[in-house]
Formats: sequence, C-alpha cells, structure tokens
Amino acid sequence: MVKFQRGFKARANDIALGLRKQAGLAQTAPLDPRDVFQRLSIQIVPLSQFLRACPTGTQALLSNSGRFSAMLLPVGQGKRIVIHNDSHSSRRQVSNLAHELAHVLLVHAAEVVCTGDLSRRADSLVEAEAAYLGGCILVPNEAAYRIAFSGLDSHTAAKSYGVSEEMITYRLRMSGALKRAQRSA
Repeated sequence: MVKFQRGFKARANDIALGLRKQAGLAQTAPLDPRDVFQRLSIQIVPLSQFLRACPTGTQALLSNSGRFSAMLLPVGQGKRIVIHNDSHSSRRQVSNLAHELAHVLLVHAAEVVCTGDLSRRADSLVEAEAAYLGGCILVPNEAAYRIAFSGLDSHTAAKSYGVSEEMITYRLRMSGALKRAQRSA
C-alpha cells in the first residue's frame, strides 16, 4: 500500500473543489474532465484516430483486454496531449481522463515509458496520487457526503456524476462518507 505525503488527501479535495469554483459550479456538481482539459488547452486524442496510421499497434492496444486506458504524451516544448482508449465505456473514459488530468494538476513528469507489450510503467506513488486525485475530481468529498447522507443509491449517483458505480463506491469509502452516514443512522 502506498503512503501519501501528509495532507495530500485534503489537498487533492481542495484541488477538485478549486476546479469547480473556476468553472462556476457548486462543490457537489458533476465535473467533466474534458472541460478542464479544454480550459488548459490540452488536446484529447482518441486512440481510434491512430488506426489508419498505425493499424497493428493501435488494434493491439484497443483489443488487449482494454488494458490501455490513457496516457499523457509530451508533443513539444511544454505541450502535451492525452491519448485515451475510446473503446472503453463512456464512464470508464471519464475516469481515465480524470486520472490523466490529475497527473497534469500534480505536475507529474509527462514521461512515457513503455514495456515490450506497450503497457506503461510508472512510479507507484505517482500513479496512486493520480488515482486518488482523479477520484476527487469526479466525486469530491462534499459530493460523496451528499450522496451518502441523502441515501442515494450508487446506480443513481453514478448516472448523475457520469461515472461507474465502482467509482462512487470508491469515493464513498475513501472520503469516509459511508462510515459517517452509517454512524449517524
């Protein structure tokens, strides 16, 4: 298990709330990471766009049990793009994009290291930070508390936030909202 630096989880939630404030949204409102990428002028490129130029490699990434999700790729002096697997469900794509957005916001190095099977290798702390912040971007603590205390079921909450039920469950657990709601019941 990866140990975060002291205060990281609170900082991650603050970043997620800051994104909503910049967009003029309520703290509990859904946020689409594509909108943030657009504000940051970072282009999102679907993997399927590479089919014509590189059919074999692209097909391998698309069909490899969906293992390739997304990557942040440097494309010039200070510029980056996000390549994402558009064969995933729309809710999975949103999570993939939130994860890559977290790398940008945490100023993680945009270095791509590929293994022989084209899968990425990265520092486990860096990936854990991106996973945690990505979840906060999609469902900040305040939204998780609202979901837990309102008794909203995970299916309805997932639909409302445009994420998977697994993401809702993850954020309810990680935020502590589920335990707090259970204690107050």
